[in-house]
Amino acid sequence: MNLLKKRWLYVAAIIAALLQTSVMLAGVQQRISILRNGSEVVLRTMPVDPRDLMRGDFVTLSYEISRLPARLISGEPPHKSGLNYIYVVVVKQADGVWTADRAQYTRPDALKDNEMVLRGEVEAPFQIYDDNSTIPVVYGIERYYVPEGEGLAVEHAQRDSAVDIVLSVNKKGVAAIRALRIDGKQVFDEPLF
Repeated sequence: MNLLKKRWLYVAAIIAALLQTSVMLAGVQQRISILRNGSEVVLRTMPVDPRDLMRGDFVTLSYEISRLPARLISGEPPHKSGLNYIYVVVVKQADGVWTADRAQYTRPDALKDNEMVLRGEVEAPFQIYDDNSTIPVVYGIERYYVPEGEGLAVEHAQRDSAVDIVLSVNKKGVAAIRALRIDGKQVFDEPLF
């Protein structure tokens, strides 16, 4: 009986390890799929901060679309507390940077040729006091890892230069960072595997 218990423990450990590995691989596969097949969007960043003990230097990114003016949001706010999706329609400007045009709590049915939708998350419940209120939105693209020692340089560049992020966006509006540009020059690229 003791030998049987040991075998079941080994089998359970192997199953647990396989499950954990498959969850990690699914996340990586989703990111690869977005990078390979997504549509390109460029956003202008605003300065924030760098360093993660486990993964190295990073740049914390904030965007104009990270604080959404309430006047751009249509529809009924979510009644469910916690994180809720919001769909932000961005429009490509003459300089190649995309800006928020409108937002809603359900995915838009139709988009114009020069529009793209980004799916973000908002914390609910929240209050919209007036049209000048802003709602914080998280898109999952607020952190970008850079080579060791490069985080501070990018942070300083955000203060002195135009730092843009090139995104790949899938049909659901989920974004992944493809590249980082400083003054229009691509300085970091994500491998497409």
